[in-house]
Amino acid sequence: MKLLELFNKPGHYKWYKKTSTLWKGEFKLGGITYGFTSDFLTHHEDEGVTWEVFFTIETPRIDDAGHIQSKFLASETGNEVEVFSTVLAMLTDFASNVQPDLIMVSASLKEPSRIKLYKRMAKRAGLMGYKLLEDYEWDNESHLFVFQKEEKL
Repeated sequence: MKLLELFNKPGHYKWYKKTSTLWKGEFKLGGITYGFTSDFLTHHEDEGVTWEVFFTIETPRIDDAGHIQSKFLASETGNEVEVFSTVLAMLTDFASNVQPDLIMVSASLKEPSRIKLYKRMAKRAGLMGYKLLEDYEWDNESHLFVFQKEEKL
């Protein structure tokens, strides 16, 4: 399957908050609710407006030991293509409406498969007018991706 085809099947999503400093939305797949949050982070004269984006699992999940799992870990349901297609659709919708100069997205270092998938998503970012500016490990727990609006380059 081609990269462009991989992320072309998003599910239905809805926004429930769209302000000048916060966008929040969600979608449901396979009985799990996923969240999308984008927070206004900063505005620098040189770099412009930066927003940070988070993707989460909002449905509480309990592991075999009875502990609540992190909302930032993978759902392990086998529907990651549809999940990431929907996340990319939401990110594109957000970016086309807000048009931030920089978008920051992070992934846990505990999930190398998610980092690999984000790297594949980064190739698709050019279609929404952004280019991967930085891609590096950050704070010994996360991998950070920074996307910059192409006209800023």
